Amino acid sequence: MSTIYTFHQECPAETSFDDSADIALVYDASEGRTNRAVLRDLLGNKVTTESTAGGAIANRGVSVLTTAVGVNYDLAAPISGTRKVITALAAATAATRVVRAGSGVTFDGTNNTLLSTGIQTVELLAISSTRWQVIANYSPTTGAMTLGST
Repeated sequence: MSTIYTFHQECPAETSFDDSADIALVYDASEGRTNRAVLRDLLGNKVTTESTAGGAIANRGVSVLTTAVGVNYDLAAPISGTRKVITALAAATAATRVVRAGSGVTFDGTNNTLLSTGIQTVELLAISSTRWQVIANYSPTTGAMTLGST
């Protein structure tokens, strides 16, 4: 359930909201300009241990991949301004774990997959509805996640 507050009568109506928002604060930043802040984005993100069988993962928060086998994960489309952290806690023993960005979405303007074989962490920033930007990519042991295309 979302709660919307507006502070000025002149504030234009916001017509698009993330359905999963807990509380959305809409405010008039300047004449004719509306901004929105979602409480969950201001207070921090949920940590989720993802299925060892792969599948869909949220476009915000922290996703922990615990499987050591090669599986595919499908990252939900980005919402501009949100951050996403994906961390793999086990080295892949059988094959590569693949995180797919979705149709028409890329991680760097070209590549739409992240390939993980080790204990690795990547932090993403959504810069548009079709583009993630890799802002950190780290591994203490095996090298960073690599970008690929499918």
